[in-house]
Amino acid sequence: MTEVTLANMALRAAKLTTIDSLDDTNELASYIKEIFPDVIKEQLGEHLWGFARKTNPMTLLVDTFEDWAYLHDNPDDMVMPERYYPTGYNYKTQFLAAEQYEVIHNMTSADRASGRIASNEENLSIVYTKYFREIAYYPLYFAQALSYLLAYYLAQNFGGQERASWAYQMWSTLKLPWAIGKDQDRGRENVKGEATLTSETAVYDPWGFR
Repeated sequence: MTEVTLANMALRAAKLTTIDSLDDTNELASYIKEIFPDVIKEQLGEHLWGFARKTNPMTLLVDTFEDWAYLHDNPDDMVMPERYYPTGYNYKTQFLAAEQYEVIHNMTSADRASGRIASNEENLSIVYTKYFREIAYYPLYFAQALSYLLAYYLAQNFGGQERASWAYQMWSTLKLPWAIGKDQDRGRENVKGEATLTSETAVYDPWGFR
């Protein structure tokens, strides 16, 4: 699958004319090219997608924040954090609970989802959903949901409110059950949003999917 293939899936869903390239000299192609990165980020931010999961050590900053001992930068390619954990530990069993860190929003960076993290852990790592635009590697269920989300925005601007409402309904119908049923490499336990630093069994699931 290519960007043009996915764009045309969305255009057909919105009952609009298809394109040959995102560089076509028409309003539809220009609009898709402009909003595509943000629509991808929006879809990636809906769930903890396994294919876009990444684990990285975090950058320790010289600055600190209030009573916290350390301040770390979130990765530039982060769309949504899954959990923070002490570097060298197993992130599935030893990670920071919500009260053990504070999110410091970086208002100067529009692309950064959550700015910086203040905590008392000097060496901190993160598991997160990254910005992933390699469309050829998108699972079909993700690509289909993404096409409906893009169709929603296209219909809003070019196809009329009735078609936009239909596309949004299709996207809403697909997004939750497909993410639960198909994103199988998460293996989350049913803890309904609880988090712990040293549990053998509890896994952080702030959305309570299971």
